[in-house]
Amino acid sequence: MPSHITISNFGQDVLVLGSIRRPKRITMHGSNEKSYNFLVKGIEDLRLDQRIEQLFSLMNEIFLQDTECLRRELKINTF
Repeated sequence: MPSHITISNFGQDVLVLGSIRRPKRITMHGSNEKSYNFLVKGIEDLRLDQRIEQLFSLMNEIFLQDTECLRRELKINTF
């Protein structure tokens, strides 16, 4: 039976991003010793943000497959 990753603790710092709604980025540390960043927002459509994050991830995968993009070290940073 596979074991699930649980939250071990939360990071001490909260990053307030400089956009209109001032979203916050928090970090959770998992039982697998990896860190997971989450964007916390209010009064907005998080589904749209999720779709944009998925698009950026897909674009990063495409960049990794293109020699010119690799040479130029193109990457879209996501939250």
